[in-house]
Parts: sequence; structure tokens; C-alpha cells
Amino acid sequence: MLTNTGRFNDRSPGIRPAGILVAAGDTIQDCIPKDNRPTTPEKIKTFRQAILPEIGKSRTNRTKLDLVQRAEKMNHGIHTSSSESAAGLVNPYPQPIVQQILQFRKEDQTYLSRKTAPLGHTTRMKPGMPSDLDPDSTTFGIKVVKDEYASDAVNPKKSPKEVQEESLQNHDIYLRSHEAYEPGEQKKRNYTYESYNINKCYGVPTPHSNAGIHVGKALHWITDNNKGTKIVPSRVEDFHEKFQPQLGKVHDPISDSMKVPEDHKFGVIVKQDECDAGDLLHGRGPKDYLRGKDRLRGVVAAIRRQLKVSNYYNFESLKSAFNFYDKDGSGSIDNDEMREICMKFNLPIERELMEELIYYCDANNDGVIDYNEFANFLNWQDNDVPAVSARTAIIDSKAKNSASPENVFKLQKQIDKSVVDMRLSSQAINAAVGTVPTTDWRKYGVPTIRSDLPAPRVRRVADTQNYGDESDAYGLICPSNFSTIGVFENDFLVPRSPDELRDIFANIGYKLSDEEFQYILNQASAMNSNGNVSVDSFNKCLREYLKMNSSR
Repeated sequence: MLTNTGRFNDRSPGIRPAGILVAAGDTIQDCIPKDNRPTTPEKIKTFRQAILPEIGKSRTNRTKLDLVQRAEKMNHGIHTSSSESAAGLVNPYPQPIVQQILQFRKEDQTYLSRKTAPLGHTTRMKPGMPSDLDPDSTTFGIKVVKDEYASDAVNPKKSPKEVQEESLQNHDIYLRSHEAYEPGEQKKRNYTYESYNINKCYGVPTPHSNAGIHVGKALHWITDNNKGTKIVPSRVEDFHEKFQPQLGKVHDPISDSMKVPEDHKFGVIVKQDECDAGDLLHGRGPKDYLRGKDRLRGVVAAIRRQLKVSNYYNFESLKSAFNFYDKDGSGSIDNDEMREICMKFNLPIERELMEELIYYCDANNDGVIDYNEFANFLNWQDNDVPAVSARTAIIDSKAKNSASPENVFKLQKQIDKSVVDMRLSSQAINAAVGTVPTTDWRKYGVPTIRSDLPAPRVRRVADTQNYGDESDAYGLICPSNFSTIGVFENDFLVPRSPDELRDIFANIGYKLSDEEFQYILNQASAMNSNGNVSVDSFNKCLREYLKMNSSR
């Protein structure tokens, strides 16, 4: 039947199949009438597109329909031709040998040496040479006569016997003139005793290879192959240099497209603070910041040293130097007096710099330098304290904001003006540990070793808290001998039965009688309120018992 066509393989195609053929008849498509509707005019389609568009299309105003149709056919941008693919850059196709030779000749023509002195020809020196001189056929110099080859001179074609015989010729003469001994040949010392044998060798033979294996290793290093220059295409190398990070260079693949100079820096310049870390650590005020005053500090240090040297050689003490500087006897040094002294000591200073010097030395901001400020600025040694009393005429009673009488007898050290009353914490506790008890002081924070908490029986992996049962730094650096055999501190503190204690100490060599063992056990049990006895407590009582018996 027709329904079975194509479902089975016909093994007998020559035999007519059985059955009756039935006509297919009409289909459903033939039964349903189909009316050919008239087409819609183009002008009406524009109105229907705005009111009732077709399925799958957007609603478009009739005034913009022409623009939409034109936009569908428009292509924006510039059509670019395809460039080389990444596969061609990574693995370029090899050129034929003929093309490589032509490319090499083309590149070789650009060199000046190729034009003036080509390979296989003489140098072309046309300017200044005779016109009848042929540069291709004329040669200068003396023709070298070819002699034997270098290979024949280094390794002649002779048998080892012939080479040995030639080396022995006139050998005695060379021994006397050059002391040229053969390898392994001993020097003839003309000894006369009978036991001496000139052919006898002493020492241990040095291992060597007659094939020259060790010499070959010395001449051909293993790293020579790695140091060989690897030839790669220039396009690949340019690509790697541009898009891969280079040592000591900033990785900037788009530097060619940026229209900025090479030294251009992006970002906003951050304004520096008025103070630095040193000002913060020393607690200086805004007026005493040292940042940006490097030149001033350097000049002041130079002036200070020059004045120190001048005072050391010209005056016996700081008191006599101060009296010499103080021309009017007012007990202070002003700007004009200091400038006059500097000019006298061949130390010219500008007026602005002199004002800065006075400001640097003036601790009480009165505009002049009194004796204390003068001594702090020009004192050569801290222990060089002049004998000045509180009632001396140098310190004028009219000077304001001067040092108090109790501070006049000693010179203050040269430290920052903003921290003149600085006091270290070690000075507060007399620079000694345990002098001031700290047991009643209030404690802040959480202790590192939580001995106040019971240690868990089974600790979690993430629990890193020290409950007081861990070793300290000394235990880590110098561990106990018992830790090497798997015995730890907890094993010594665990309560044990009397039989177990007797077996442990018997195994380590303590043979105790019943009376001795019971006596030591009672002593160890009395040490603990619970009556439990551990290896540690029993060991302590055992040592006391043995010490007591040894002293009797």
C-alpha cells in the first residue's frame, strides 16, 4: 500500500505488491474556497500604516514613512577593509625562499656600506681616482701566498709515535734554557742515593678524561643555548612591546593615541600639609613647624657653629661673651647688637635672616635675647654651666617673660620650644620596673591570655584564643625534652591512681617500698584540696623526700 512506502526494504522489487490502489481524492485545501482580495493602493497604505499597522511592524506617521524607508537602507560609518588577523600575527605564514632572498637584497640596498663597498668588490672611490683606473679589475697590495692550513698546523696528519719523536728532539736543550718539562716529567735534581728513582711518582692521581669531556663542558656551557638570540617576526615583537608589561616601564598601550608629551602626568596635584610626621610626633604648634624651613635651619646652624667657635677662642666663658655682646648693658641683645657682632666675626647676614635668627632664639617672644636664651643657643657643651646667680646684673629686672629664678641656675637643653616641659613616662615611674606598684591601677582592654576563662575540652579549629594552657615564647624557642616523645604539660597535671603512679616511677628507676610510696602519696595528696595526685605533685614530694634522706 501507499502508506507503507519507504517504511520497509523491498527485497523483491520485481514482484508486484498485493492490494488495491485507492485514489487520494480532494484535499481540505481544495474544499475551502479562497477569494482573491483586491490589493490596497500605495497611498492608502501610508494612512493604514499610521492607524492600523501590520502584525510585527511599528506604527509610523505618514509624514515620516518616507524617512523610515530611507533609513532602513542607509549605512552609517566608513567601510573599512579587513586588516591582518590575529592568527597571521601570532603564526605568520612562511615566505618562499626566493621571496626571502629578494626581500633581503632590497633591505641590504639601503645600507651605505652596500653602495660604497659591496660584498665581493673593491671599495668604489671614484672622486680623486684616475679616470683610466678600472675599480673592478685593479687591485692594490701584495698577494698573499697560501701556505699550509691552520688545521694542519694545530693538528698535523702524523701518527702519535711521530709526534712523540719530534717532541723529544732537542728536549735536553729546552730543559736547560726554558725548563720545559713534559707533563708528568720530574725535574732532574742529580740525587746520588740508591733508593731514589726518577720515574717514581708521588701523590694521588687526578681523575681526568682523555676524550676531553671536562674541557668540553668548560668550553660549551649549558646556558649558551639559552643565551642564543631567538629570531622572531618584527610585527610580533612590536605587538609584545606595546601590549605586554615591560620591566622598568609604565604599561601604556594607548600612548600613541594620546596627544600628550612623554613627561605628562595625569591627576590632580595634592597640596602638601604645613606639617610633616616629625612635627606631629614632637607635638609642635603651627608657628613652630619645621617643614619648608630647611634653608633657614641650615643657615642658623652654620651661624650658630661659627659663633660657638668664636666664643670658644675669644672668651673664657659664656658670661664674658654675653657682656661683650651687650653693648648698652641692658641685660639683653637686640637685633642691631647681634648684627654688629656677626659683622665683626666676618659673618655677614641679611636683615631678614637676622630677624629670623632672633625669632629662632627668642623663646619668650620679647624681641631680644636674654642670657638664658643666649646660653641655650651658644652653649658648646650641656654641662658647661656658668656660675650665675639669680641676683646678677646680667638678668635685668625690667626684662619681661624671662626665666624664673629657680631655672636661672641651670641651662635648659636644646629641644623643641613647644615641648620644653616634656616628661617621659619612664621619668614618672623613676625609670624602673616595680618601683611604683600597679596592682591597684585600672586595667583597660581585654587581656591576651584569658586565664579567667575555662579552656574548652574540645577546641574548634577557628578558636585561636590562648586560655593560659599554651606555651610562651621561651617554650617555643627551648621546648622540653618530653615534647619530642609526645608527652606534654597536661600529661603531668592529670590526676592519676596510686597504681598508675607506682608503675610510672618504677619504670623510670625509682624502686620505692610500700611505706615510702604511701608516705610520699599522702604528702602529694595534702598539697591539693581535692586530694588528687598528679605526676607533677608526686615528683615534687619525691624530690623533697630524697633530699631529706640524703641530708641525714
